[in-house]
Amino acid sequence: MKPATLALLTLLLFALGGCAHRSPQADPISAAEHQGRAEALIRGRDFPAAAEELTLALRQNPRSAELRLRRGELLEALGDDREARDNYEDGLKLLEAESPLHPEMTYRLALLLLDKLDKPKRARALVSSLGEATAERSDLQAVMALRDGAPREALALLTPALLGAPSRPMIPRILFHAAQAYDLLGEEDLTRSTLFQAINHSENLALTRDIEVFWNRLNSEAKPRR
Repeated sequence: MKPATLALLTLLLFALGGCAHRSPQADPISAAEHQGRAEALIRGRDFPAAAEELTLALRQNPRSAELRLRRGELLEALGDDREARDNYEDGLKLLEAESPLHPEMTYRLALLLLDKLDKPKRARALVSSLGEATAERSDLQAVMALRDGAPREALALLTPALLGAPSRPMIPRILFHAAQAYDLLGEEDLTRSTLFQAINHSENLALTRDIEVFWNRLNSEAKPRR
């Protein structure tokens, strides 16, 4: 071996050895501070940077369902559906079944698998884990009916789900899926009025994006009136 090559290898091994003994520096910023930064970035519409701040927050507090749900919302809004799926799956592994946020995490994962990732079998297993006669379960069953081209069946599920929606976030989701059912039935006025109600109630970034995409599609397909 040439002396120059030997010297280079020695230097490299020394450098690697030095790195091996270094421990990663602790994040000087708390999870709460990262979350605060994320919310400020969301207000500025910088979703990628906000998602990264929530990733850093979760490294410090991986069991926080609130952080994980917010991060998943951002990932979905950015169209990063597979990363959002992994985020929710990790959350369900750490979240106790008795947690009040367990149904929301389950719902989001199941809807993502149904609507964006085309994994109906996995989604159905999650749907069956939700309680009977819950708005989340009825809404997901309606989405499955829409996938099967059965809008009237979907509406039959969505009407009682809307009346029994236990939380404000479920209302715009149900309305959005009802608008999709009306669209399949060719009911243009009902589609638009229901979609308008959905966007007025939506506070979820990912849902708002989906509503806007649907609204723009309707407008692009609308025939100009004479």
